[in-house]
Amino acid sequence: MFLILFKVFKRKLDYSAKIKKILLIISPQNGLGDNIMFSYYIDNLLKEKDIKLYVVTPFYELWQTFDYPNLKIIASKRNTLSLYRVLTKLKETFDLALCPSPYVQHIFSLFFVKAKYKLCYEPIRLTKKFNSEKNLLKPLCNFEITNHEVYFDLNKEFYGLLLGKLFEYIGLNGKAKKPRLKLKAEDTHKFETKNIFIFPYAKSIYRRIPKEIFFEIADKLKKCGYRIILLCDSEAKNYTYELYNEIKNIAEIRFTNSISETIFLLNNAYAVICSDTGFMHIALLSEVKKIVVFFTVVAFETRIPQFLFQEKQILPIRILNPDLKSIISQISAGYESFFEVYPGHITQEIIQKYQETIRNFIEVYKEDIVNQIKDFIIKEEL
Repeated sequence: MFLILFKVFKRKLDYSAKIKKILLIISPQNGLGDNIMFSYYIDNLLKEKDIKLYVVTPFYELWQTFDYPNLKIIASKRNTLSLYRVLTKLKETFDLALCPSPYVQHIFSLFFVKAKYKLCYEPIRLTKKFNSEKNLLKPLCNFEITNHEVYFDLNKEFYGLLLGKLFEYIGLNGKAKKPRLKLKAEDTHKFETKNIFIFPYAKSIYRRIPKEIFFEIADKLKKCGYRIILLCDSEAKNYTYELYNEIKNIAEIRFTNSISETIFLLNNAYAVICSDTGFMHIALLSEVKKIVVFFTVVAFETRIPQFLFQEKQILPIRILNPDLKSIISQISAGYESFFEVYPGHITQEIIQKYQETIRNFIEVYKEDIVNQIKDFIIKEEL
C-alpha cells in the first residue's frame, strides 16, 4: 500500500522553490539516545536563517536545550496514537515532512501532515523481504530525484544517519556536528578536583555495567586519587543506591533531575563511565573529554558518530563473544545495530544461559577490562 501511495503520485522536486519550512517527525518509540543521535544533523541545516525546523518529539526538554531560534518543538507523548493526534491538529502547511523511521506505523504518520514533499525509508518488512541479504533501507517519497540514490545499512552505519541521509537525498547538508546548547556562564566553569562520574544503570538489565567490574574499577580509581561520584536520575535511583550502599567508603552519590543539570555536572567532570544508554548520549553532548562506555550486542560505531572520536577520548568496552552473540540473536529483533529488543516471551532458560555466559566472560576478562579502564583514565593528555 505504501509503495503505491508514495511512488505513483510523484512530482519533480523543484529546487528553484527553496524549502523553508521542514517538519521532522521522530517516532514515539525512539528514545532519548535516538533523539540525540538525530540532533547531530540540525546544526548545518539551521544555520540557514530562513529555514524553520519543526520537530515532533516526546523529548521536549532535550530539544529545548538546543540554541536555535528557528527550531520549533511540538510535544507528543510516547505512543503512536498520541503522535497521530498531534499531527492531525497541526494547522501549518510544510514544504517538506521527514520521518526517519522504517516502521510502517510511523511512516503512516506522514499521511496526517500537510506537506508538499514527504520523505521516509521503506518499511523494514518490505526491505527485508526484497533485499534480505543486505538489509538495506532506501528512501521512499512522493517526489523524484534523478541519478541520486541513498541507502542506509542497518547493521553498520551510525543510527543518526537515518536523518542525515534523508537531508543529503534532497541536497541539504547531512554532515554530523554537535548541536549548539543553551549554556549559562556558570555552566562552563571547571572544578579543580578530578571528578569521575559513574552512571551504572540501564533500563535493560543486560546493558548495565557488570557489578564485578563496577566495584573493582571504583575502588582502583579511588586509590589513584580520583573522586568517584555515582550519578542517578529518578528511574535509576533504586538500583544506584543499592550499589552505593555497598561502597559508601569509596564513592559519593548525586541525583540529577534534568538534562541541563546533567550536562552541567558532566561539564565539570574529568571522566564518565557508563553503558550504552540515553545517559551516554548526554555525556557525548557535554564537554567531558574522557568517556568509558560498555556495549553488548550493539556495535559502538552505530551509536557514536565518528567525528566525536576526534573531539573526545572514548573507550568502548564490548562485553560480547560468539557464545553471547548466539544467545542474543534468540532474543533480539535481528537488527543488531538498531537496538536490542527483549520481548516478554523470552524463556527463563535463555535468560539464565545468557547471565551464566556473561558471568563466565567477566570471570575470564575482568582483570584485563579493569586495567584497560584504569590506564585509559589515568593517562594524561599529551
